[in-house]
Amino acid sequence: MDAHPGASLLSQADELLRLIPQLLDQPQGPEQLRSLAVACHGRMLELGDLHRTSAIEHALAGARLLAALQGHPALEPDWVQVHEEQCCRYGAIWIHEALQQSDHQSDPGQATAWGGTALGLLERLEQLHSPPPAWIQALHQDLGRRITAPPPEPPSLALVVVGNCQAFPLMLGLQQALPTAQITFCPSVHLATAADVAELHQALPQADLLVMHRVQTGYRNNIGLDTATLQALLAPGARCVVLPNLHYEGQLPWIAYGQDPEGRLSALEAESPLGPYHDFLAMAAAGRGLDAAALHGVPCPEAVASILREAHHHSLAELRSREADCSVGLSDWIAERHRQQPIGHTINHPTQASLDTLLRRLLAQLRPNHQLGPDLFDRQEHLGSLSLPIHPWVQQALNLGAWASTWGQRRHTPFLIATQLDESIAFYRRHPWIEAVNATHPKLAFAQRCLDLLPS
Repeated sequence: MDAHPGASLLSQADELLRLIPQLLDQPQGPEQLRSLAVACHGRMLELGDLHRTSAIEHALAGARLLAALQGHPALEPDWVQVHEEQCCRYGAIWIHEALQQSDHQSDPGQATAWGGTALGLLERLEQLHSPPPAWIQALHQDLGRRITAPPPEPPSLALVVVGNCQAFPLMLGLQQALPTAQITFCPSVHLATAADVAELHQALPQADLLVMHRVQTGYRNNIGLDTATLQALLAPGARCVVLPNLHYEGQLPWIAYGQDPEGRLSALEAESPLGPYHDFLAMAAAGRGLDAAALHGVPCPEAVASILREAHHHSLAELRSREADCSVGLSDWIAERHRQQPIGHTINHPTQASLDTLLRRLLAQLRPNHQLGPDLFDRQEHLGSLSLPIHPWVQQALNLGAWASTWGQRRHTPFLIATQLDESIAFYRRHPWIEAVNATHPKLAFAQRCLDLLPS
């Protein structure tokens, strides 16, 4: 028997899962998902008594493929739910067995990492059964006890965390996951002082692990925050884990920072409806004399929907490219989850759910014993002081869930797209020079292209 039966089938599943957004927009895409899910389901049953680790992996792949069809009633014949139930059922039961057995053949580290996944499978089973059988609830409780109180991390572990604004909530998550670790945190690299950098340089030679966003050589006139300099200060044997800067524009395709050659925009941030960000669709509309109703009061033309989908895929491709030089990534998760939930409050301020997923992937790579339970490591949205509303055209083009129509808040009050567009158009009419200095901005060209496709 080969060391990992079904590896080719799992590779196909991984590839399709990365392409789910595109597949669901193609005529034969759902059938590809269904066919491969059936193959994973069958292989799961074949391997259940022969190679338990591989059987579990096929169960997880089948469950994820079938879950991707959720929300598309026309794509879900009755047998889809039956197959999904069995993938979730056996995946959860087998993982539970692996955790119970001290002499099981599965890798103990792998089994522990699967614990949180098993809880997710059980939660899905509770949705598929009404009411859920007692065995599901009993398994859920036992798994919860097993994975929420692992052995503490040895106190000698020394971590250093360096990065942009996204690094702070991740540092808080590391503190919760590894309560005995010694963590040195450097303020966001654009704000760090010379004293902060000096403290950082002193901590690095004693660190076991450096967790950081990639920082370019020469950043801030060689203050000593670039990746190469920090890695050079680590002792032999210490590790460096590089995180991606989570920048995703698919749900907010017209939002960006403006060009500001004379440094005038910062003085307008208090007046701007979006603070430091700019809505280039509103900017283009203001220049054409359009009002907000012309931008949200009409259905999205298919030509506009098509280029909005292109923009989503392009943003994912850019993130995937940046992740190639990083130790962990999140583009596959965003591609899978963007319909069900918001990915970011803005284009570069991820939601807590996004950061929680990245943190768990980081911990899975480090493979320490950690104390995170199945829930979000922190329910406070540390980067959510401003959540930009999602345009209804985007909701339509990307087939986003109903949540997208009410997403958005500013200063702890609802911030709806109609309000945002009204205020933004008025702002750009008061300051027409902003459009003039951004005449070559690619986001303005993109917005103009969208407006050109509107019915006259």
